[in-house]
Amino acid sequence: MKELSHSVLDAGWVEETRRMGEQEKIVAEVAGMVTWQYDIDSHHLSWSSGAEYVLGGEKTLPDSMEDFEALVQPDELLDFKEVIRRAVIRGHNFSVQVGLLNGKGQRVLMSGRLDSSGGVLLGVLQDIALLNLSYSQIREVGQDELTGLATRKAFCASLKRWSPRVTSHTSATFVMLIQVQRLHHISSVLDPEQVDRLLVRVAGYLDTMVAEDGLAARFHGGLFAIWDTLQGDVDAQRLELNLRERLTCLEGVWEIGGQEILLSFKVGVSYSFQPDFDEQTLIKQAQLALYAVVPSEQINVTVFDARLAQSPRLQLSLDAELKKAVEHQQFCLLYQPQMDIRDQQIVGAEALLRWQRSENELIAPGAFMSTLESSGLIRPLGEWIMQEALRQQASWAQQGVCLQMGINVSPVQLEQGKILDQLERMVADAGCDRSSVCIEITESLAIKKPLMVAKTLSSIREAGYKVALDDFGIGFSSLEYLLRFSFDILKIDRAFIWNLAQGSKEQAIVRALAPLCQSLGLKTVAEGVETRQQYDLLSSIGVDQVQGYMLSRPVTADAVTELISDFRGL
Repeated sequence: MKELSHSVLDAGWVEETRRMGEQEKIVAEVAGMVTWQYDIDSHHLSWSSGAEYVLGGEKTLPDSMEDFEALVQPDELLDFKEVIRRAVIRGHNFSVQVGLLNGKGQRVLMSGRLDSSGGVLLGVLQDIALLNLSYSQIREVGQDELTGLATRKAFCASLKRWSPRVTSHTSATFVMLIQVQRLHHISSVLDPEQVDRLLVRVAGYLDTMVAEDGLAARFHGGLFAIWDTLQGDVDAQRLELNLRERLTCLEGVWEIGGQEILLSFKVGVSYSFQPDFDEQTLIKQAQLALYAVVPSEQINVTVFDARLAQSPRLQLSLDAELKKAVEHQQFCLLYQPQMDIRDQQIVGAEALLRWQRSENELIAPGAFMSTLESSGLIRPLGEWIMQEALRQQASWAQQGVCLQMGINVSPVQLEQGKILDQLERMVADAGCDRSSVCIEITESLAIKKPLMVAKTLSSIREAGYKVALDDFGIGFSSLEYLLRFSFDILKIDRAFIWNLAQGSKEQAIVRALAPLCQSLGLKTVAEGVETRQQYDLLSSIGVDQVQGYMLSRPVTADAVTELISDFRGL
């Protein structure tokens, strides 16, 4: 909650605060806040003027993190060290409350982040008592007694006040509900005070994710909420990617009171581009998304879509609407380019289905694919997807744009046993080169029907087409699949790309996969590449191609042509 802790640290703001000179002493005495800087290599810890006031009158200021740790209450020391360790190793922002050994029962809030060099931690330290006095008015609206975050009542009131201030369609306001999974089990392992400290730490991490206009809250128990805004061109996929990146600091093993606890979280998200949105609707939609999340040992994020609002009673209505959409050709294809890292050339594109439900509503298949498959509508629509993608590839080739076309195939289509015949007929009609057509299947299909899939894929490859294993790593992936089935390409799921930080398990897996695939004659494509840091790391590892928003979002066929004509590499 930014009004309470100011714990999202901007390097410029920290630097400006450090230059305040004599005014720092006034800030320290009145507001109970000082800035600090910790050099990781030299272990030197420096403070702004007035730190002695905030630290309870300490005459000698701690000049190393070890010296500061000596001031921390013993029962909180392990948790504090773990927070600092995560900040140094994983580069995460942090916010943690600790009690000091100064005989005054004083508690302070320490917040910080790595600077751009990665060698220095910058932060602020605040006296909790003075901080709470400064913001008593906000506390009257509703402050959670345990964590210091807003209550549900304050959260709703804040979101309602924000709604009339939204005047542009160029930003999305989103609501995110974060549920700590297995809290009942955790409570049976830890004592009540340790559970409280765990929730306070989770609250501190969540608080650092919120920008100045947003707000973090604790609704009840292990259920937290955030509302915030995201600028620019936003859709459900980009929002999910952005939030997953923010939430990576929550993943993994947490040490509480000397015990290691594996935390996992469910996250439901809703968003709106509309000015004057209804805050209760956004919260309800986020709840529906939260209920739809499949529990796992990782952070699972579900973004609300129309499908989640459908009750069984309304399912027939969706069936009828999709049947009408197929009959009236209300579907279209977008294309997401793929770039070869070594040649710095765009070499392929994946065809992605969209439902043009109305003039201003373009829906991704996650909202309706299960209905298409259960109703059998995927059969005629799947044929249209292949036909349209191949027609577009031939059109590009006539313009001198030679791209490999990736076409996703549904399990229903593959189980029919006619896909090769359909491909041969459509390729002949379009005039495409078989070697430039790539059929993409998911690993879940390979698991369910291994013998049928192996036979079908082998015949497809023998005919001259490429075959890709899509979303590798999100289910029960086994390296055995790479040997059992006939694949040309392995697409590394975006879940591995989101957390490629130094020392992460994801990076270790990708580092192992790249040379293995190379030795097996498989090309590797990294999906969901968003940042330069991810791209540079994938390039150094030896991944062959990248696909993601850093290169291009899914766009129209004409936009792909324009992108290629202007493209000069990354």
